[in-house]
Amino acid sequence: MKQPLSGRGLHGSHFLVEEVGQYRIAFEQDRDARIKFIHFIGTHKQYEEWYRNQMI
Repeated sequence: MKQPLSGRGLHGSHFLVEEVGQYRIAFEQDRDARIKFIHFIGTHKQYEEWYRNQMI
């Protein structure tokens, strides 16, 4: 986590996603306060389940 996360947008939502090896990190970023709020860390399969639940 010492290196900054530079995630890609998540299909029109306010979440960003960074891929780290086999893991996915979903987060929100407050650029003004320079804070990142992590909402999910897990494998790709776990990420797919989390993503489906966000779209409900």
